[in-house]
Amino acid sequence: MDQLSETYVDTLRKIDLDSSPAFVVPELTAALHEFVKDPNRADAIYGFVDIGGGTIDRAIFHVNRSEIGSPLRIHCAKVACAGTMAISRLMLAQIYLKISDHIEFPLLGTNINPTINIPLAESLSFHGDQSARDEIQNVIGAIAHQTSQHIYPGTGKDSIQLRIFLSGGGASSAWYKNSIERTLVDRNLHQFGFTGLRAELIGKPAGYSGNDYSRFVVALGLADPNASLVDAMLPSQFRKAELNVPPPKVPNYIDTKDWT
Repeated sequence: MDQLSETYVDTLRKIDLDSSPAFVVPELTAALHEFVKDPNRADAIYGFVDIGGGTIDRAIFHVNRSEIGSPLRIHCAKVACAGTMAISRLMLAQIYLKISDHIEFPLLGTNINPTINIPLAESLSFHGDQSARDEIQNVIGAIAHQTSQHIYPGTGKDSIQLRIFLSGGGASSAWYKNSIERTLVDRNLHQFGFTGLRAELIGKPAGYSGNDYSRFVVALGLADPNASLVDAMLPSQFRKAELNVPPPKVPNYIDTKDWT
């Protein structure tokens, strides 16, 4: 490992990145470029959530069809360890902690044929006292708040009807969809200028014939040699004059390091 690390550092020092044909593109950026390629996507603000096994990657962005400025501007992008397998493992860990109640206690009883019931339908915690649904709504609430701070800083403007498109292996999950849509009311997104929130499976763009577009949209974006992926404006690339003063600390669901 030491030799590998030294070789890696030595290689980095020798590479001329300005003349290199290679560049690094975040998965979300690739997915959004694939989304923007479809000319039927109207000029508007959209949400995008890629539901994977380990993480959910989410962003709110503006598709600009005016031919003035960047065609894609990402107002906020974040990653959270709340994918389908991550939540499954954490829930399983919660069940394991209750083995003594659900399995061991009946085995130690007087019944020769003990009945063992594992209440999988009960509300299991995710982090501390927080449920899995809370975690999903926390991450959606965070990007909604940060977007409102960037678009309408301090104005309290109330005008964003947000459509959030779902992609990835968990995109067809009714539980994720419902959790995301309920964020509008459960996290009071009206206070950030959102009048509606609707989640839907991302549709195939015009001319695409594959059956698994929603699952492989990231891969398709990365594989497109004609996409100007490096032209996307990520939140970290905004000029200092465009950044807003961090808002005062509010409840945990919108506590985010991206404010700094």
